[in-house]
Amino acid sequence: MSVYSLGLTAMNEARLGRITDEERDATLTRLSGLDNKKQIEKYLLQSPITKQYNVSVSGGSETMKNNLSLLFEDNKTFFKGDSQNKYLINYTSKIKVNDRLDFDFSGMMQFRDIQKNSGEQDIFGEGDMLSTIRSLAPWDMLVNADGSRTDMSYLKYYTPNLNEFIPTQAFPYSDWSYNPITEMENRDFSTKSLNSRIQAGLNFRIVDGLSISSKIQYEIFKTNTENYYNENTFDVRQFVNETSAWNYDYNTVPTQNLPSGGVLQNSEATINSYNFRNQLNFNRTFAKKHTVNFIAGTELSNRVVSSTEYPNSFGYNDETLASSELLNPVQSSTMWNGYPLQYANFFYPFNITPTSTYQESTNRFFSMFGNLGYTFNNKYTVTGSYRTDASNLITDDPSFRYNPFWSVGGSWKAHKESFLNDVEWLNRLNLRATYGFNGNVDRSTSFKPLIALGSSLNTYTQENTATISSFGNPTLRWEKTKTLNFGVDFSLFKSRLNGSIDVYNKESFDLIVSQSIASVNGTTNQKFNNGKMYNRGVEITLGTVLPINGNDIVWTGSVNYAYNNNKVTNFFNTNYQSYDLYSGPTTSYVEGYNANTLWSYQYAGLTNVGSDANPVLKPSVTGEGGDPITVIGWPQGNAAEYMESQGTLVAPTTVGMRNSFKIYDFDFSFIVTGKFGHVFRRQGFNYNPVISGNTQVNEKYDEVANGDPNQILPIPTQEGRYYFYDRFHPYMDYLTEDASHIRFQEISLSYSLPSKVVSDLGINALRFYAQANNVGTILFNDFGEDPEYPKGGLSLQSSLTFGMNLNF
Repeated sequence: MSVYSLGLTAMNEARLGRITDEERDATLTRLSGLDNKKQIEKYLLQSPITKQYNVSVSGGSETMKNNLSLLFEDNKTFFKGDSQNKYLINYTSKIKVNDRLDFDFSGMMQFRDIQKNSGEQDIFGEGDMLSTIRSLAPWDMLVNADGSRTDMSYLKYYTPNLNEFIPTQAFPYSDWSYNPITEMENRDFSTKSLNSRIQAGLNFRIVDGLSISSKIQYEIFKTNTENYYNENTFDVRQFVNETSAWNYDYNTVPTQNLPSGGVLQNSEATINSYNFRNQLNFNRTFAKKHTVNFIAGTELSNRVVSSTEYPNSFGYNDETLASSELLNPVQSSTMWNGYPLQYANFFYPFNITPTSTYQESTNRFFSMFGNLGYTFNNKYTVTGSYRTDASNLITDDPSFRYNPFWSVGGSWKAHKESFLNDVEWLNRLNLRATYGFNGNVDRSTSFKPLIALGSSLNTYTQENTATISSFGNPTLRWEKTKTLNFGVDFSLFKSRLNGSIDVYNKESFDLIVSQSIASVNGTTNQKFNNGKMYNRGVEITLGTVLPINGNDIVWTGSVNYAYNNNKVTNFFNTNYQSYDLYSGPTTSYVEGYNANTLWSYQYAGLTNVGSDANPVLKPSVTGEGGDPITVIGWPQGNAAEYMESQGTLVAPTTVGMRNSFKIYDFDFSFIVTGKFGHVFRRQGFNYNPVISGNTQVNEKYDEVANGDPNQILPIPTQEGRYYFYDRFHPYMDYLTEDASHIRFQEISLSYSLPSKVVSDLGINALRFYAQANNVGTILFNDFGEDPEYPKGGLSLQSSLTFGMNLNF
């Protein structure tokens, strides 16, 4: 049943002659005067607030030190019905067994209770509160003038037809109403998680400068999710009603297939992991000039993730904890739309398959490592490291699971040279260089073709099914990065100015990329280790600690600057489709371009597809060879030749600044960051088809309606292939804007009671503080859009924190 907004319903009913033109116009006039913004804020949204309480207790002796900390956090999010509670316990203990042996122990337990009654997004991209709010038009009021809930079932059904042709009273639930507030109040979506971790270690000093340590850690993370919809929710009433069999005869009573009552969805997941590390440490200076620092060891880690999704419980009662069986066989029953009942999973957010779904994955790594450093006369240092890592990749040849990585480096403390002793303004000058390799393992592919066995029986055949998860990558190996870095650290003017400069060149190769292959292989794309790119840049840090009035007034400041240049140097693709380029990494890699390049269609204005005598103008984009392509068909040819590269989505230049001022017993600080040199795609008109629901015409309508059709894609008055527009309009070149921005990240103010007052109170310290985060943003585009928080989603929200620290 098609669904129309209130405005479209009025127009359609007038078109059908069911209401007069005057009634239609009166309805439209009434709707134009409504605005639900305040109701949304009152009934669906709330001010997010976080309350946190910490208690820390420490004590001990020369042979034992203990620390215990407790934390409770109460967090409310943007949406009503949502909350998060966190309980955290941390304990650490350090025991000196004897002069040579130390024992360390730590334990952590964290419990989270998350309520998300505002809803969760389902497989159809609906169900969560943000999607619900987005679907509302300004005239969709949540409550009536008398405070009663508005029946908004017109968002789900074409209500004139529902009321006239459907015997609503004959279905299991005669109430077909819908309201987001009612949905929120009658859901109980709960996720409870328990995370526990213990760690123990021994450190044995063999001789002076030589020790051996062994540490083991075990962690378990259990999560249980229960989503309960009681029978007052529209989701349940709709599900039970619409899964009933009906022959479209108004006088026929539908056959109920699903039991009345709530629906419970239950799933659980467990993560078990352990880490075992053994390390030999040597650090010793000989003859006061030769310092040797050496470590060598092994590390073994194992992580197993298992999950179970249980069958949905229908007719569930949360008080009796009882559920019911289906009233009729799934295989032989039909729904009100005539489809078999077994197809219900495709229409509703519930699963009638009576089987559990199980999944499990294991990641295992083994590493051997060693680092050696030698320093002469506390001035000249050379270092070297070697590491080999192995993972449980699926391969016939175990040698491919291992990959060695190494690095070498050196540094020179130039300020300790005699020829610089007389340079009074130089306090420290350290020159350094490193060269080496590291790597990364990608588990998204395998050496040989793999099939993935379905986690449950097929709904229709009741047999096991499988899909090809990987067609095989015979060149599979670790992704690698070669890094060359030169740096200098300095301190000047009695350490009032300090900083560092780093210049680097990182060349990554054997990158896993999706590449085109002949379709005779069973697929046209497969992942191979054939990608190469480089990142070259510089990072500069400057800082100062400047006493203005002794220790009473002190300014501490730092500035960080970073620039990175990225380019794909090797990527083979003979023919790009347009969706490859605008979909993003790694399909959008083009040799010679930045890996995060934004690709766009070049709008070419109106093109005459008719004749000079009978012109037919259609909007178009530039195609291969510069020829126009209308936006009502598929573009042909290599998209890399006709789409435009408009810059990078990732800022090549970043700047950060932190300043803090100590003024007697007050401390004031602020943090400012900036990103520059990148682009983003702003919001454009959404060209929604008027076929169902609210049209959701966004605020860019005037831009298009009053714009030049040769400069911006116009709204068609009549176009049979209008459905092609959404393949073009979001990716037009005129939507690309400067993404540069400056953020005022944090402002903090604290006051510490003077030591004399603290002493008189019999405590160690008392500090009061206030902090503001996300204070403001300066944007460099003309449309006032934040590139990191696109329109239509949640905007960056400012937050205030007030607290007190008491030590006694």
